Amino acid sequence: VDDQTAPEAGKSHVTIRHLAPFSNTLVGTAVDLCAAPGAALETDFQYKESITAMLDTGIYSEVFIAATGNDCSESSKLLSVPAFAAREGALAYGYAIGDGSNQPIQVAQTGLKARVAVAHMAPFADTVEGTSVSVTLDSSEIITDFVLGERWPDSSLSYVELGVGDYAIEVIPTGQSEAAITGTAVVSGFLDYTFAAIGNGSLQPLELIRFIDDNTTPAPEGQTRTRIGHFAPFADSPAGTTVDICTSVDGAPVLNDVPYKAYASLDLPAGTYDSVFIGQASPDCSQVILPIPTFILVENSPAYLYAIGDGENLDIGVTATPISTVAARVAVAHFAPFANTVEGTSVSIELNGSEVLTNVVYPQISPYLTVPSGEYKVDIYLSSAVAAADSPVISGTVALAPTKDFTVAAIGDGVKQPLDLITLEDDMSMPPSGKGRLSAA
Repeated sequence: VDDQTAPEAGKSHVTIRHLAPFSNTLVGTAVDLCAAPGAALETDFQYKESITAMLDTGIYSEVFIAATGNDCSESSKLLSVPAFAAREGALAYGYAIGDGSNQPIQVAQTGLKARVAVAHMAPFADTVEGTSVSVTLDSSEIITDFVLGERWPDSSLSYVELGVGDYAIEVIPTGQSEAAITGTAVVSGFLDYTFAAIGNGSLQPLELIRFIDDNTTPAPEGQTRTRIGHFAPFADSPAGTTVDICTSVDGAPVLNDVPYKAYASLDLPAGTYDSVFIGQASPDCSQVILPIPTFILVENSPAYLYAIGDGENLDIGVTATPISTVAARVAVAHFAPFANTVEGTSVSIELNGSEVLTNVVYPQISPYLTVPSGEYKVDIYLSSAVAAADSPVISGTVALAPTKDFTVAAIGDGVKQPLDLITLEDDMSMPPSGKGRLSAA
């Protein structure tokens, strides 16, 4: 009988069944089920028995079956269980099967999933368009026109399900027939994986790297589990690529002496980070090499940030998953003269249903708001509205790209021209020496 009862919050429901007839007595089939060396989930577990475990969400990489009566010692291990992610609310069933003579003893399962994503972090051309590639998996093309900084299947934390096994992978520059990178994508457990193309082909070789993404283990309260990685091949030796990750010049590094291809996971307080930079490694944080764009960490929502680019073909920059981690800035302008008094134009403004500005009147412009990049629904309500059921006078959707600055303006008067929203990208880059920049609309 399969118990389909939903587990409690923060738990995964795993049922384990012993159906491996490797002895002619029940006593002879007894094993221990171990969560890790020295940690038993069940002892004296015999043929045809079943147990249900409510596991905390997270990654389990050390589960094994051991000879009984040995306190789950490493030396008593009989069979390793593939690593798996216990996802919140998931139901899974594992079966020990095989008799050791006709068929090998192994683990079968239902409910656990291996999931895969692919990332492009290889700056091998001098334009982003020039880095375009296609990717094949076991000779089947799965991605086309894939460029530096992109992630497949998309820029969020989504993945494609794939069976456990080894897959031949090729990365082929667009318009060419020969692969620039060949390798094997090893899916060895029921986890989340990202396979990334890295290197630039000159200073550092083009190659494939595998990450195991922990999207299940909860971070401590108020914090976010954040992976920071260095995949910017700007020198031809590890020592030459070594940097610090810093928050202040001459301050203590957040990460110290980080070479190319190194990465680390940190639990960082949720919030907005607008002063992080890649700094000179010796002396610590003595000089800013690259400011890291403002990023926003949401409590207990995993984030992955990587330095990419080589400074030779393409500028060093940052990519992130989800891409919304990298912030955008938006100012809101009220340019809609729909009333004959300034007070009569007063409105409140919501982004994705949350009020962000109140009592905004014609022709005010707000300061920049720092928000996660992405698409936002904008609703503008008259300040005189008295009920939640009142309809907005202007509604629309705006797309805010990471690291960019925007002004979203309410325009029109509702008579001569309709009330509407317009999105303007603001170029905040430094103009040439002796020049200023004027934008007019």
